[in-house]
Amino acid sequence: MNKTSERDKKSTHKISINWRRYVCTATPDQDQYDKYGFMEPISKRTYLLMSLLIVAVSIAVYFNTLLNGFVYDDIPQVLENPWITNIKYIPDMFSKSVHGFQQNDPGLNYYRPVMHLLYLLNNYIFGLKPWGFHLTNIMFHAGVSVLIFIILFNILRQRSIAIISPSHSFRSEIFNGLFSIPFAAAMLFATHPIHTEAVTWVAGIPDLSFSFFCLLSLFLYIKSREAFHGRYLLSLVSFAIALFCKEAAVTFPLILMAFDCAFNQGKDRSALPWMKYIPYLAIIGFYFILRFRALGGFAPIRHSESLNVSAINVFFLFMLYLEKLFLPINLNFMHVLQPLESILELKGFLSIGVTIAFVLSALVSLQKNKLIFFGLVLIIVPLLPVFYIPGRGVNAFAERYLYLPSLGFVIIMALSLNVLAIQHQKVVVASLCTVLLVGLYSIGTVKRNTVWKNDITLFTDVTSKSPDLPHPHYYLGMTYMKVGDYDNAIEQLQTAIRLRYRMNDAQMYYALGVAFFKKDMMDKALDYFEMAEKLNPDLLETHMYLGMVYGNMGNKEKAIDQFEASLKLQPSNAEAHFDLGLIFADNGLLEEALKHFEAAVRINPANPYYRNRLNEFYKQRNTSR
Repeated sequence: MNKTSERDKKSTHKISINWRRYVCTATPDQDQYDKYGFMEPISKRTYLLMSLLIVAVSIAVYFNTLLNGFVYDDIPQVLENPWITNIKYIPDMFSKSVHGFQQNDPGLNYYRPVMHLLYLLNNYIFGLKPWGFHLTNIMFHAGVSVLIFIILFNILRQRSIAIISPSHSFRSEIFNGLFSIPFAAAMLFATHPIHTEAVTWVAGIPDLSFSFFCLLSLFLYIKSREAFHGRYLLSLVSFAIALFCKEAAVTFPLILMAFDCAFNQGKDRSALPWMKYIPYLAIIGFYFILRFRALGGFAPIRHSESLNVSAINVFFLFMLYLEKLFLPINLNFMHVLQPLESILELKGFLSIGVTIAFVLSALVSLQKNKLIFFGLVLIIVPLLPVFYIPGRGVNAFAERYLYLPSLGFVIIMALSLNVLAIQHQKVVVASLCTVLLVGLYSIGTVKRNTVWKNDITLFTDVTSKSPDLPHPHYYLGMTYMKVGDYDNAIEQLQTAIRLRYRMNDAQMYYALGVAFFKKDMMDKALDYFEMAEKLNPDLLETHMYLGMVYGNMGNKEKAIDQFEASLKLQPSNAEAHFDLGLIFADNGLLEEALKHFEAAVRINPANPYYRNRLNEFYKQRNTSR
């Protein structure tokens, strides 16, 4: 009995020493651990239970998004997207830009065909009901969270993950699993509030899907034992799908290289399996060929919002992303980058210092702690594409870009909590910290989801946090216009103009004119419509409303001029013909009125109001004769 006790003490001491060299070459006696690195065997039942718990929590924290509607880009990409109505449009998805379905393509040369495929599938299953699209996002998020749990178990298998209780009971087995690094990391990821933009916003599906298929590819790569067989080939397929989900997947081979650099079990650790990377690079080459044919270019561009900034802003942007990972508070849909002009600014010094510290930490951890090294790589590598600031414009910072990089952060957090519990013997403190973090994250996520309920709640939140940014006021004003709240629409649109947003855009003044017209304030409406006409004489709607304004003000001649101007722009405008008929009829010009009434009915025979008015006109004319 004493000999056994002494042997246990030595074994425990050996574990503690090895913990300081976590995931290095030395490992304790293999008979002390199961294949997942636990001293106590983890049964399939416990493994499944923890996986189901991760899924349940992932769904629970986003369950209230099922009550949300479509917001912002969801409107054109889902409700106004003909591509998701029929499988015949699939070739278009792969041969055109992401907004190729729109007549007025905004010119954002992104290439994401899988996004449209997923919307098409959603439409066939759920129709255009928002909850179905939100459910798809939630399930992708749950899938990513479970993959994190599974991948970390496979990375840490047969390595010294210290545990807490010596008991072999099912209860203690569950307890050990719940506070293990894989489970803690998955739970922190599932609940982290920084993910709300990607998960709660229907248009965030590219970030969710590319992350899912990249992690699935990584898992299959880890499980594969040789190239060009079984799981390796499936890994290639999954990676190809990830590329067509979002451009950021091009960085995935760097993640594979970092994985092999940290965890390669070959005898020669200086050699990486370069031949295994070639097929991934070949897939990227094929992807770029298709992308270039569809877009005529490689990098995303924003002609109207490009920024000319110094290189220091790359480091500044990186610091901002790290800050949001550590402190996911004051979340905002529209962060606008205020670029630094000089490295001599305080933020410039800080950003350089943070970047240097990050790089040094990665270099040190490569030798001391391979899991931390891999976590740091997972933070920086998926962010590399977003550091191309000219391609992002003024919206270079977006929370959804942190979806996959946050994996590296939660790995480091879970490892830190485990060190606190084992190496520093603070089991209770570490357990409470884990529960507290998951709880706070969950509360923050559930609360943040309500902001995405509709466009009004979303842009009200943006304007309250960024009152000096002009474009959120514009979007909020246009949203109020859609729901008929013209007072608030006027206030927000005028604020956007005051902040010098779209001052030369006829649509802005046209919208204000419509708002004042609906409020029966014809003088104000006339001013804004005339400004819109001056900025863009070819805007059909402006001429139509000017005709109605002049008609209401009793100026029949100018009303006729405006309706005739609209017909020059669009001869088949039934509404313009009908309104001209009314004006001519009021002025006793019966033949002219009849001509336009008949034209309106001929163009739009399904309109009962046009037909009834024409029949009444026939009766009046016959009676007068």
